[in-house]
Amino acid sequence: VRKEAGKFIKRFASRYKDREALVAWDVWVEPRSRIMGECACEVSKVKYREWLQKKFQTIENFNEKMRKIYGSWDEINPPPSASDYAEMYLWRQWAMASLEDRVRWAAKAYREGDGGAKPLMTHVGCCSLVQDPVHDSSDDWLNSRCVEFYGSSLPWGGASFNNPKASWHYFVIG
Repeated sequence: VRKEAGKFIKRFASRYKDREALVAWDVWVEPRSRIMGECACEVSKVKYREWLQKKFQTIENFNEKMRKIYGSWDEINPPPSASDYAEMYLWRQWAMASLEDRVRWAAKAYREGDGGAKPLMTHVGCCSLVQDPVHDSSDDWLNSRCVEFYGSSLPWGGASFNNPKASWHYFVIG
């Protein structure tokens, strides 16, 4: 998919890079990881295990840190439920790192397609400060490193300015 999508992005960016009305490329609209939509196929499991191995070095280190008794990395699978908080935490951390990899890939394709003619941006609907990291997450700091501009279209996390009970003022940063 990346090979074919990459060809499309490069061709698209090359074709439209000189348009005067085009200010920047929005390389990924709302890069988010939702647990019910996160891929747990064999390829994703391998990548998850590789991420864990890089993080913990050995299965023994992983077992000691996480209080587990796995015999090898191949025994580790995405958690089937949120009842194992430690493993769910790691799975969600991996999902956000995986998401950053996808944003970085798309940004690279745009840069190759337009030769750096336009700046790159991405944005989330709700910033990670107010997201539920188990059910809907995105690492703003990781994703922002892939582009020149990063933002949020809903920085107050869904609070309504017309709702007197909304604490939107907590999200105003000066």
